[in-house]
Amino acid sequence: LNTLPEDEEILVYCYTGQSASFAAAVLGVLGYDVQNLLHGMSSWSADADVYVKRFNAEAHQGDFKTETAAQDGSSYDYPELENTSSTSDSAIIEAAATSFSPKYIEASALNIKIAEGEDMTILSVRGATDYAAGHIPGAINIGLDSLADNLNKLDPDSPVYVYCYTGHSAAQAASLLNMLGYDAYSLKFGMCSWTSDTAVNAGKCFSAAGVQDYNVEK
Repeated sequence: LNTLPEDEEILVYCYTGQSASFAAAVLGVLGYDVQNLLHGMSSWSADADVYVKRFNAEAHQGDFKTETAAQDGSSYDYPELENTSSTSDSAIIEAAATSFSPKYIEASALNIKIAEGEDMTILSVRGATDYAAGHIPGAINIGLDSLADNLNKLDPDSPVYVYCYTGHSAAQAASLLNMLGYDAYSLKFGMCSWTSDTAVNAGKCFSAAGVQDYNVEK
């Protein structure tokens, strides 16, 4: 962290934007002015030797079951933080931000957990209209702006699987939830990995047609 400027904007990127979203959330909590590059190097370069890996509908997109019935969820106590005994605000924030590693789940694995009836919370952080158009079975919907006010809807004693459209916002939400003591995972590539139905995934999936192919340094 001592190599990062504290008085300049920081742009974080990875291959697809998933890991960079986790990093951006952590850096933001630590006080840095940070942005995440949407879709990472996949959106920057058309050169496979540069972007290395990216979202591919044939490889990463399923057609799993969705539902439209809204889920209200239950009410729970907040988790207890155990990453530091300090009472210093800055020490608590730093301990929380550095005490976990990014955690993901793929659509096929989540679908199996649903079928097996695993005790879990599935959290959609998409817009209310898109949630109503179709969501993962059993998922509750809490917008990112409302997450802090609705933490009591998340079970601290079971995994929380978070999803959005592409995985970016969910990764940031999962980061924050892990810092708060939840066992949170981001659905890799979001609703774009769950269904090919554009009426449900909102048509926000990565497309090679949108790549700008900007310059790179080697």
